[in-house]
Amino acid sequence: MGKTADSAHDWVDGFSHWKLSIQLALEDIRDRYRRSLLGVLWITLSFLLFIGIKAFVFSSMNAMSIGNFTQYLTIGFALWTLINTLLVDGAATFVRSRTWVLSSSLPYVIYILQSVFRSYLNFLLVAVAAIIILAFSKIQLHSAIWTLVPAFILYFLTGLWVSALLAPLCARYRDVLYALQTVMRMMFFATPIIWTPEAGTMRGVIAFWNPFTHYLSIIREPLLYGTIPTQSWMIVGGISFVGLILAWVTYTTTRDRIAFWV
Repeated sequence: MGKTADSAHDWVDGFSHWKLSIQLALEDIRDRYRRSLLGVLWITLSFLLFIGIKAFVFSSMNAMSIGNFTQYLTIGFALWTLINTLLVDGAATFVRSRTWVLSSSLPYVIYILQSVFRSYLNFLLVAVAAIIILAFSKIQLHSAIWTLVPAFILYFLTGLWVSALLAPLCARYRDVLYALQTVMRMMFFATPIIWTPEAGTMRGVIAFWNPFTHYLSIIREPLLYGTIPTQSWMIVGGISFVGLILAWVTYTTTRDRIAFWV
């Protein structure tokens, strides 16, 4: 009961300091681009360049028109940038915050929130570019757009449990982080971002068994087609339920050793 109570107190205390987590996340972004002329605009510009080149190269390889494919690609890659940073940065949370972990008595959940907020702040800059592209391509909005709110909340929740699950493991075994980075690079090509899945084909099978497909679908399908992918919601909900349990067990059993591992 002692470890469980301490872990619960960490989460309550951490969320009570959410403003500090946002300030730390903002400082991280400012530090990264401090001496850059364009600053954080590089995030937006790099996204625009990626979409422009990929849409030109890959549109001819898909059955969609270039306008529809650009919308499909824009939403998919914007969401992928969020997913990738939530996972990779989340896994590196305690290693990245080593100085704070060793020199302060703040609850570790603050650093988890810092990582998730940093991912969302980066995503906001990407979203600006994505909205511009979608507006120019004349995307049609549908009534199902309201599902984006619970979808992004679920993304936020995923960022929390992924960080709580992987950050202690990466602090103990640094190879886990490098392995995750490698896996995410491969998963980019195995996820329907620059290609479209087709039923009854190998690509369709790969897409279905890829959990990232369903994370994309709960946002992309309401935006593009006005449909709510019930199956994808069930899969993502199931993944989150299992992930929360594993994250709670991992964080509760390792929190006392994190400072020694970093």
